[in-house]
Amino acid sequence: MSNLCTRCGSERIFFRTWKEVIEVYERKTTVTNTEFVCPDPKCQKRVEELITEQRAKRKYAEDQKELEKRLKIKLRAKNIALSKKKS
Repeated sequence: MSNLCTRCGSERIFFRTWKEVIEVYERKTTVTNTEFVCPDPKCQKRVEELITEQRAKRKYAEDQKELEKRLKIKLRAKNIALSKKKS
């Protein structure tokens, strides 16, 4: 099985393995994770920077959706309160 770097295309090398115990609905599952890295340290650093940027953008987008959702709820509550006052 081939494991190529997403940036430079060179064969990635094994870095580390670790296990995590995840609990879902009171059931425990052990997950084994394996991390591979690019053999070129400069390339790997750039890949990690790109991943960090993508995570930040995703987090920002999720936060904006949550903010919009809360705003809609507040507006809906305000409109309901105003319609009750008019009645």
